[in-house]
Amino acid sequence: MRYNRPANCIYRRGVNGRGPVWGTVIPNVTPRISSLVESLRILPRQLLPSSARIRYPTKDEKGKFAKLAEKVDEHVIKAAITQLTDILTSESRLIFGYKRCPKRNLSNEVGSPQIFNLKAQIKTLGGIIHICKNPSSNRVSRETRNEYEQRMLASAELSHEDLLGKVREERRKLYKELYRARARAAWNAAKKFDSSRMYTALKGGSTKKLNLIQEYSEMPLALNYLENPDGISFDTTKIYTDPDRIKNITSTYFRNLYGPHQVPEGDRPWLRSESVLKIKEDVESDPIEWPIPATLETFKALLRRGNQRPSPDRWERWTVRALSDRSMSIVKNLFNYIVMNNYFPQKLKETS
Repeated sequence: MRYNRPANCIYRRGVNGRGPVWGTVIPNVTPRISSLVESLRILPRQLLPSSARIRYPTKDEKGKFAKLAEKVDEHVIKAAITQLTDILTSESRLIFGYKRCPKRNLSNEVGSPQIFNLKAQIKTLGGIIHICKNPSSNRVSRETRNEYEQRMLASAELSHEDLLGKVREERRKLYKELYRARARAAWNAAKKFDSSRMYTALKGGSTKKLNLIQEYSEMPLALNYLENPDGISFDTTKIYTDPDRIKNITSTYFRNLYGPHQVPEGDRPWLRSESVLKIKEDVESDPIEWPIPATLETFKALLRRGNQRPSPDRWERWTVRALSDRSMSIVKNLFNYIVMNNYFPQKLKETS
């Protein structure tokens, strides 16, 4: 369908006379102008499309369509997570405010019978020092006053000043002993904590906390090829820098490294038992589907359980649970994309 040029408009031929350049078409407001041209009027001049078009790939380059879709999905997911994080955290802070987290006193968290005894002695000596400075004060306990009277009777020739200096020196020694006792208790607690984490990993638990590097490490820029596709030895004479080839080599290496041992072939009579054959029949008739996209109801059920503490991406689970169905559907769609495509952005890798 051909359109006549509107009256009173500026028109310039494109490069080498191959059609008009939209950036130089400034039509007047007439009823004949289409909605597309009308919408182009409100765009800045630098955003209008130029005469240069994107080159359509050849038959040998059809694989670039999948690469384009992958890159677009990656940027869309990153933008969605970033924008949802900003919206959720900013609005939650405006409505609910901030929560002040009390500062932890690590010196009080480390304890032992020796530490408790030293702290009691230091407190008693502090009360004696207070009595020496204010003899008529009643702000000390009865045990502290009895200790003060016993010390005065034991050293009747000492004045209050001499007793005060002696008590201060004794308290200074107790503080040094308390510091050494806390250091020993902290060291023993650290060794016990590290041992428990190692025992947990040996029993099949997570080994992520054993890694001192908390940041996610990117893929290497170059790798040697494997000598044997079923082995883990590298061929030092071949180096590959293609990202897809590097990804394939890395996955193959770790698959071979942590793969199960080869079970020797042999007769397995238990596989022909009645119970096993029934399980096989049930699985074939009703196979397990995984991954399964979450519905709005199942996604709400997932939000009811889990860790209450916020993750490093600043998402509070209870704030997501308080969203309306319309807003929660957006979060649910994002969750389904991550699970179904096994794609985890950098920000989510830090929280796992």
